[in-house]
Amino acid sequence: MAEGLPYVDQRENESTENRKAPIYDHPVFREISLSNGKINKMKKDEVKKILKERGLDTRSLYCKASRNKRDIRVLKTEKLTPLNYDDTFAYGCLHDIPIPNSTLETTFTPQQERAVLMEIFNQTDGHHWRKSTHWGNNSVPHCLWYGITCDQTNSYIISIALTKNNLVGVFPGSLWKLRNLQGLCVGNNNRLAGNLFEILSANMTTLLRLDLAFNKLSGEIPAEILPKMESLVKVQLCCQLGKGLSSTIPRDIGNLSELQVLSIGENTLNGMIPKSIAKLKKLWFLDLESVSFLSGGFENLYNLSSLRYMHLSLAGLNGTLPDDFGLYFPAMIECLLPGNHFSGSIPSTMGNMTNLWHLNLANNALSGKLPKSLGSIPMLQVADFSGNQLSGLQEGIVFKSKSLEVLNLAGNKQLTMMFNTLLEAMEPINQSLRILNISDCNFLGKISAKLWDFQNLISVDLSRNSLFGQLPSPPDNMLFLLNLDVSANNLSGKIPQEFAKLLALEVFDISLNPNMHESNEEKGALPNFVTVDFKTLTQRNSDDKFRCPNARLSYNKGLVVLDPNYYFYRLCLCNIGYYGSGRTCLSCMEGGVCHDQMLPTQSMIIKKGYWPSSLHGNVTHLIRCSQALGTSALVNTSCNPTGSCECGIDPDWHRETNGASDRPFITCNKSCLCQKVLTRDLLEDKAIDDVTIDNPYDMKRFFSGQCDLCSITVPKYAAEWIDLRKLHRNF
Repeated sequence: MAEGLPYVDQRENESTENRKAPIYDHPVFREISLSNGKINKMKKDEVKKILKERGLDTRSLYCKASRNKRDIRVLKTEKLTPLNYDDTFAYGCLHDIPIPNSTLETTFTPQQERAVLMEIFNQTDGHHWRKSTHWGNNSVPHCLWYGITCDQTNSYIISIALTKNNLVGVFPGSLWKLRNLQGLCVGNNNRLAGNLFEILSANMTTLLRLDLAFNKLSGEIPAEILPKMESLVKVQLCCQLGKGLSSTIPRDIGNLSELQVLSIGENTLNGMIPKSIAKLKKLWFLDLESVSFLSGGFENLYNLSSLRYMHLSLAGLNGTLPDDFGLYFPAMIECLLPGNHFSGSIPSTMGNMTNLWHLNLANNALSGKLPKSLGSIPMLQVADFSGNQLSGLQEGIVFKSKSLEVLNLAGNKQLTMMFNTLLEAMEPINQSLRILNISDCNFLGKISAKLWDFQNLISVDLSRNSLFGQLPSPPDNMLFLLNLDVSANNLSGKIPQEFAKLLALEVFDISLNPNMHESNEEKGALPNFVTVDFKTLTQRNSDDKFRCPNARLSYNKGLVVLDPNYYFYRLCLCNIGYYGSGRTCLSCMEGGVCHDQMLPTQSMIIKKGYWPSSLHGNVTHLIRCSQALGTSALVNTSCNPTGSCECGIDPDWHRETNGASDRPFITCNKSCLCQKVLTRDLLEDKAIDDVTIDNPYDMKRFFSGQCDLCSITVPKYAAEWIDLRKLHRNF
């Protein structure tokens, strides 16, 4: 929920020229341009020029693309109202509220009212307010103190405006003495606590605006007091921290016949929307968001034809939306109904709400097809139908609103249609659309190059559909694309080289597309505009004994989320205590050493005095040489003397066996296993006097046939000293 409440419809009070801000002054543009060190001033100026040529309008460009994986799935939009929710700073507490002619109440003197102000100051830590100009200064009239407005004739207080002023503590219970108070605006002080009963009083009948939103108040909404304050025009009690306000909406809320704004959302309310609310004929802003214990009464709003802002997100409402829904609210600008329990179809009469800017029906149980009429709402900027049970779009639907910036259809698992058909329906908005999310649906077909006709896109999420084929190469005019997610489809091929032109791209997700990979398995390399990010090593599955990196775009460090299959697992790293290569890592054998080494080395090193068995090309274990051959000097210097022999998993083992073997072949480098020359001194060692040999010229059998690469010379006189029976032991 935003930080304050609109006073007026900005469109009615500003010229078109004043409403439109240059898009390159918008935070989204600043983040795109300034976050990329490779875009120099010349490039920025070029972008600005193109933006001006495109004539983009950012009046409602508040739906910024998400920056992390968690938020990309379901795009979230801020709650927006025509003005900043808190306009007290710019216009004062009573701005745009008609002040009735009334006789001043003189029960208490101005000096007594000054004493009430000092109670406020002392009980809310006034010395640490953000602004406290003249407060407590006896030489300055209290009417000149910061935030205080008085009657110009008699110095009676008519307004207190201390919004966002760091008030801490509990508001005093003496406000009832301010008998002429018309405006009380002390919202956005999140450490201002207390019970609402202690602040309000039944004799505060002159109050026109009550703004206590975004504080830490608690207790019930006083059902016996609030309905008696019949002059109220604006009531803002939403968004209390902590326990918040409780109880039901006062059943006699309809007595506030002048009420234009009712904002009591994000509190612990329950019960039904009272029938008397239908009497609020002047109500144009209703906020009951996040009061999920409401049990009905939605139909009591149907008579509020003046309603322009309906904020009922997460309100616990259920039932169906009536066919005439769009006819009830001809002036509607924002219709926010996400997170409720509405079922049935979306009324086609919603297309009659021609002033609608923001339509959010997400996360309900709505079914059927998206009505054709919704495509013709002329001023629509945000349309969110995600998280429902929609099955498709009505035939012939065309999105015609030149202002549409956000279209979210995500999470409609039954929505089955060709992706190219959707692109054709969106063709009229190819210059305005900024965010497209159709994730977790059932869109079919290839990703057409027509997607790149939407050159002002910021975020595109096509994940978890049934799209296939190769990614189309993007043009170089996609200046603002921050996020592109095509994960969990059936795409194939490699990343096109043209993606190097997307200088703003910060998150690019191609994971869970098993047929996407580089064309050369031997190299298993990444595109030349992508670098390996070993800082993001992740273990994809709990059973894996290895971690694999993602990648970064080399020109702006944007994250590329991809499966290790893309580079044939050749960049993965075995965990400490494991070794291997290819797609498998195994636990280090006894007699071996396995380190977390820099890629591509992921070998097991055989310790000195150990030997691979049973074959160097299919090793199952390591044996201690001294146990098999004794402890003679010959053994010590000839059985793996270097202690540096590397063993690893044959990356082609599965292919060579045509998938017949589930156990990988372990291959060791034979060249370092044995001493190349046996000297006379070694053979004359008395420690091996008891050894005899049958064939003195076949010393390779001493090593069970595993020293094919060793060139060992054995003198003839060694025959009488060596006994080959010891050499034929089973390793």
